[in-house]
Amino acid sequence: MIDTHYAAGFFDGEGCVYIGKNKPRRDRQSASPDYRLYVKIGNTYRAVLEQFRERWGGSIYSYPPKANRRRMHDWAIVSNQAVAFLKDIVALLKEKQLAAKFGIQFQEHRRKQYGGPGRLTEDELRSYEMHFRLVQITNRGY
Repeated sequence: MIDTHYAAGFFDGEGCVYIGKNKPRRDRQSASPDYRLYVKIGNTYRAVLEQFRERWGGSIYSYPPKANRRRMHDWAIVSNQAVAFLKDIVALLKEKQLAAKFGIQFQEHRRKQYGGPGRLTEDELRSYEMHFRLVQITNRGY
C-alpha cells in the first residue's frame, strides 16, 4: 500500500485540487450551478497512480502520447472520496496545503443535493462561489 508521506509529496509535485462549476441546464430554469470538489494527479507512470486508486478509489484515465512524449495518465477523485484523500495528506503538504484546506472546507459545508442539482439559497451560492475562487487563487501560485 502506498505510504501517506510518499502520497503527499507526489501530490504536492504532480497533483491539483479544484472546484468545478457547471452551469445549470437550460431546460431547468430553477436549477443553480453545480459545484464539485475534484482532486487529480497526472503522470506518465501509471503504476504509481494505480496505488493511489487502490488506497483511495477514483478512476484512472489514459491519453495517447503526443509527438515525442510518453503516454499520460490522470488519477481523479471527486467529492467525498476527494476530501477523504485530502484529509489523509493535508498536514504533510507544503505547496498545496492551502488549496487542500479550502477544498476540505468546501466539501464539508456543501449541501447534499439528492436527486440532482436544485436551487441553492443565496448564502449557499455565495459560500460555494467564495470557495471556488479561493481554490482558483491558491492554484495560481503553483
